[in-house]
Amino acid sequence: MAASALVSLVVPIVVAPMFGRLSESLGSPSPSPGRWLLQGWVPVALGVGPFVLVGYALAVRQSIIRRRVLLVLAFALTVLAGVVFLFALYTTLFSMAGAPTG
Repeated sequence: MAASALVSLVVPIVVAPMFGRLSESLGSPSPSPGRWLLQGWVPVALGVGPFVLVGYALAVRQSIIRRRVLLVLAFALTVLAGVVFLFALYTTLFSMAGAPTG
């Protein structure tokens, strides 16, 4: 679970800025929804959310059922973050592919 949360945190911090710079250097015609999802607080919140849930589930004393629910919710957030990041990266990629070169 922690590895999945780490991946959802690495994507907005490492991969998203590279895609943003590449998109700007190619001069994509209009800001795509993917570019909006890759900048600002949105990707960082999606990446930090699962870490917060895992940390809370492991640090605070609570029943095993509640701990399992929190870990499943954290995993679901990593899956949701993965879907959002794939959508954002692919829309940015497709807008770069449609950008005029030269």
